Amino acid sequence: MNDFSLSNVDIAKDLEEFLAVYQSKPFEAGNGGMTSSHMYASWVMLRHIDPEYIIECGIWRGLGTWLIETACPNAKIISLDPNLSKRKFVSDKVTYHYADFSEYDWSGLDVDNTVVFFDDHQDALTRLMQCKWLGFKHVIFEDNYRVGDGDFSSLEHIKAAKLDFADAEICRNYSKFSEKVKRKLKRYAIKFGLRKDKSVIPQFKRNHEQLFIHDNEFLNRNLESFCEFPPIFAANGKEGILSEDRQADYPEFFKESSDYNFISYLKIK
Repeated sequence: MNDFSLSNVDIAKDLEEFLAVYQSKPFEAGNGGMTSSHMYASWVMLRHIDPEYIIECGIWRGLGTWLIETACPNAKIISLDPNLSKRKFVSDKVTYHYADFSEYDWSGLDVDNTVVFFDDHQDALTRLMQCKWLGFKHVIFEDNYRVGDGDFSSLEHIKAAKLDFADAEICRNYSKFSEKVKRKLKRYAIKFGLRKDKSVIPQFKRNHEQLFIHDNEFLNRNLESFCEFPPIFAANGKEGILSEDRQADYPEFFKESSDYNFISYLKIK
């Protein structure tokens, strides 16, 4: 089993092989499923890591399950979702469970040779805490939303918030601030991908304004490596693995470039 670390040149080498595999997908992705660029990223990452076990959290219609099985045909796959009724692809090789990742008994699993693949739109930091507690080291987040995007708090939200809340004293002295300053802090909190109804606050309760101040420090202390899969074409200020003059060769990838959510691999200490 390997850590994930490939250059853009190495990643691009697998594109044509992936497209041949992609043509055999059991159904079209449609709304709510992985885009072709995310499927490519997942396929490349999983093939390179080559784990013995893969835990898929969040199944939806099963296209991700098909992709995981195709990328790692020899891996043992455990797929979890609280609602299995939406599946269109079901594999006899996969073990399915109506369960949340945090509720399953992983005590008999070789966690050192396992990748946890999260596509469940749950708070990223909570999932990392659970993985660390349970002993898992290799984690992929299918979505790592940029600032202002997403329906849950992502790793990028945590990293970006540190830039504005550079001084942790903001948290400690919050009660001393004027109402005007408090309103400003709330606007910052909402800016970093949060909904006004606070629905993406982690399961452990904290004040709205305190989110992400110390979370970024937690990431730095507990991550051995962090790798964002690059977009196929440039997106959100990030260089793509292909130049813009190739867009006519890969129109579907180019069309999706503005919606790319920076699938990420993390290795936990």
